This record gives sequence, C-alpha cells and structure tokens, in this order.
Amino acid sequence: MYERVIVPLNGSAAAEQALPHAVEIARRFGASITLVRTVISRRQAYTETMTATTPDLSADVAQRRHAAAWDAAHRYLTAVQQRLQAAGLPVTIRVAEGSVAIAVRDAASGGALVCMAAHRRRRWRPFGGSVSRDILRAVDAPVLVIRARA
Repeated sequence: MYERVIVPLNGSAAAEQALPHAVEIARRFGASITLVRTVISRRQAYTETMTATTPDLSADVAQRRHAAAWDAAHRYLTAVQQRLQAAGLPVTIRVAEGSVAIAVRDAASGGALVCMAAHRRRRWRPFGGSVSRDILRAVDAPVLVIRARA
C-alpha cells in the first residue's frame, strides 16, 4: 500500500516521537523511510545577516551560516538514519532549503505516507501548530499526525 514513509524531523525529541510509528508502518508494508529536514535558504540567511555598511561581510557570514545549518541537518539525519538502518530498515535522508511543507510535499509524491509528530507548546489543537497545518494543506499523500508528549 505504501512504498515510502516520509518523516519530517526538526531535531527535537518531540518530532522523533513519530519514528516508532513510522518504523512499524514501514515494517508492515515493506516500505522504506525517508527522513526530511529543512534549513534556512541562502537568500533568507543573507537577508537576515545583511548590513548596509558591509555587504561583502554579510554575504560571507550568510554563506557560513547556511553551510553550518546544512551540515548540522545532514549530520543529525545521518545519525537517525544509522539508528534505523541498524534495526534493518531501508532509510534515506533529504535535506532541503526553505519551507518544510514544500520539502515534505516533494518527498511524498507517489505512493507515500507522511508520519509526523505535532507538538503544541501551549494547548493541543486537532492538527498541531502552523507547520503541521501547512504540511496537511500542501501534501496530497495521506498524513498520520502523532500527538507528541512532553
């Protein structure tokens, strides 16, 4: 039924609460798991670090900031990938720039299920916070939303 289980992660323990569910689904359907994490885009990094007096310095700082975020995301996903592969599961990783919803939508095209944890800091809403709602709106694939516990 499902060829892939897409799991968006942000590095938090709450987001990782979706992993046991994704593992169980992947095992039952013989599916692979794709872990997705997004980083700030180069343009956004530049915009946030730009100063009127030193644009060359701002570009350098922005590039280093973007590269550091990309490397950290890749290391994190690789560590999670290795844990899941040790359990005998086929796992791929995808680091993308910009919108989480668009990255998940792109990863979920064709025969996938999205399995994600929603963690509201204050009160529970039926579909979590704004990122969860954005993913639900963007993705055509089925989405399983797990309520993350503190």
